[in-house]
Amino acid sequence: MNNDVRPKLEKQGFEAHIGVTRMLNMRSEGTNIALIILPNGQVGDRTEDFEVAFKRVYKQEFDSC
Repeated sequence: MNNDVRPKLEKQGFEAHIGVTRMLNMRSEGTNIALIILPNGQVGDRTEDFEVAFKRVYKQEFDSC
């Protein structure tokens, strides 16, 4: 989050509501259906693997089709 924004939001009383969530909007090549991918791992621990997360979500969504 931009360092200039956080103090402005806190001044307005939003300090308890500030958070950052990393996600990617991903799709397989040749398809037109995109999935919003939230990686596994704890927030900020940098162990996220978007490729593995995408494959897991894609399989959950489309294996039953």
